Amino acid sequence: MSRVILSIAVLFFGLAVSPPTSAVMRSTFQIQTGASMCTPSTVSVDTAVRPRATGFGNEGDASVFVICTFGAPDGSTGMGTYQSGGVDWVYFTLKSLDGGEHTVTCTGVNSLEDGIVLGISPPVYVTKNIIVNDTGRYGAFGTTIAWMPVDFTGDASDTVIPDASGAFSITCLLPPNVSIKYGAIPSQQTLGP
Repeated sequence: MSRVILSIAVLFFGLAVSPPTSAVMRSTFQIQTGASMCTPSTVSVDTAVRPRATGFGNEGDASVFVICTFGAPDGSTGMGTYQSGGVDWVYFTLKSLDGGEHTVTCTGVNSLEDGIVLGISPPVYVTKNIIVNDTGRYGAFGTTIAWMPVDFTGDASDTVIPDASGAFSITCLLPPNVSIKYGAIPSQQTLGP
């Protein structure tokens, strides 16, 4: 019995005096369906814009503003664990519900308002227009719009969208017969002591 106690004591002592581990870079890839990430920008009793198992769609007759947000990257539990990181790009896939062609305007925002007091850069708003139809690169799967680091910094050599981890949002004027299928966002996290 004393050997077991001695072995446990040695183990705990070894852990207590062992050198600290260094920071580790971890890549994550987050994908969310439109149904889980999007909501109308204003509260309404109109149920024509709603989540479905295959996305978040506008089945009504009028265009509606919707906002879609990505949650915090997997594994982040606060500033102590999630010390730094960046988003490599953001993809957003939309689908024509009637097979027709629809123009959609979406604005990606990379940061949080008034975050400068915490060392976070001011938000940059990047608006893009996309033609949603079933004849694009992915055919009937949908049409993808992307935001890249250069869109927010103006520098083609930048590899991450600044301050976007856990804060990136997209607002779209969603026309009738268009659905937001999903959003995808990869990121790099520095996890450390």
